Amino acid sequence: MKTIDRLHHVCLTVSSENFEEVWPKELAFFADFLGMNCYKNNILEMDEKLSLQGIEQGLGLGPQTPVIFTDDGRAVLDHFYYIAGEDMSETACLIDLIVFLCEPGQLAQPQPNMYTQGLRGLTLLTDNIDAVYQRGLDMGIEFLSAPTKQDWGSLGEVRFSVAKDAMDNPVELVQTDEVTEPGDGKILRIFSINQNTADLQRTLDFYCDGCGMTVAAEVSHQGEAFAKSVDVSGAARATTCFLKGTNPEAKTYFALTSWDEPALAPFALKDRYTASFYRMWHWVKGHKADVQALWDQMEPKMKQPTMAPYSYPSVRPWSDVTMSFFIDDDGVHQEFANHAEGGWGGLEEMVDHPEFSKRFGVFER
Repeated sequence: MKTIDRLHHVCLTVSSENFEEVWPKELAFFADFLGMNCYKNNILEMDEKLSLQGIEQGLGLGPQTPVIFTDDGRAVLDHFYYIAGEDMSETACLIDLIVFLCEPGQLAQPQPNMYTQGLRGLTLLTDNIDAVYQRGLDMGIEFLSAPTKQDWGSLGEVRFSVAKDAMDNPVELVQTDEVTEPGDGKILRIFSINQNTADLQRTLDFYCDGCGMTVAAEVSHQGEAFAKSVDVSGAARATTCFLKGTNPEAKTYFALTSWDEPALAPFALKDRYTASFYRMWHWVKGHKADVQALWDQMEPKMKQPTMAPYSYPSVRPWSDVTMSFFIDDDGVHQEFANHAEGGWGGLEEMVDHPEFSKRFGVFER
């Protein structure tokens, strides 16, 4: 059976309606406040014909969607950054931060709260949550709560806080027992990509029985401390299952949460693009034939298959990409994909090239 190897990255979009104002603030949130690394990707280096099709289909735009073209006929997908934490190992996870200069009916509103059905964002592992929290307060970052202790079952006791990014998306910060001694407040890596689901068992059946993922830990959240950390008055109850793929070295979880209190509030998107997190990439170990095999295996179980496997040349220093997409039962845009050589490839090479990296000034909120 073909399986998911691990999570590769999650995509975050900035609304083009006000991107000139929001874009530098969002990059400053990750680069200056969180101290993460930002590497620019030059989309114009993509091969014209095949990559244009890859931009349209691979990013879910479709051939009927208007895009901006340069004089030489190439499509423009500007302001595209990869964001990584201190841990840049092959099994870590990336954030894609993207602005579509021209896209269909993008919603400027981010996800309205932490209980909205669908992809809600990410949790970042830090080596000193108190230092991060104080730095955020000094910079005017909005937090839902001060760091709060929680028992995460087999994952141990954690300290947990939620910050708001420049688009008001919740970004969760956690310090776990994995950090034996507090450091200077660096963000080590993405701890988990978080999705709220209306039917936890049905979603687990899809990913575990179908895609070969396993539940590494199941955590029950409840009580006043949990309610405080997510800015809820009174009681709050939820169950989170932390999933991993077949790669034992992978360091990022796929976290599925089902809420009991407050009740999960469905949020019907009229379009897949929001000023928020909008899709995640599940890495399929192997080559394009393995992406096709997993797609063939899972397509009958998908709520809405949107793009069968398609290969196109990627930008340097990445190799060719094979990708496919579907919409799951919770309205989340999911992806099965890998690079041609079946490995991570590329990001470490970018570290040595200053033209790919940029720092951004502190912003006022």
